[in-house]
Amino acid sequence: MKAGDLRHPIQLQHEVTPRDPVTGEFGEPDWQLFAAVWAQVSPLSARDLVAAQAGQSEATARIVIRHREGVLSTMRI
Repeated sequence: MKAGDLRHPIQLQHEVTPRDPVTGEFGEPDWQLFAAVWAQVSPLSARDLVAAQAGQSEATARIVIRHREGVLSTMRI
């Protein structure tokens, strides 16, 4: 992958559920920044949409980043 292909800045966010230290109750979930990285973003073709079963998915683009430790499928962009 060429560095010039990574021209879109994106933010990876992970969900955090705060916990009250006094009562131990969980608060409302919140999204926090995990990392800000450069990515290659390209729209999905019709073939890719069918393969991704887009009727059940929200995927509209393919995003490629360099390998990064700690990135999980539960994170959002």
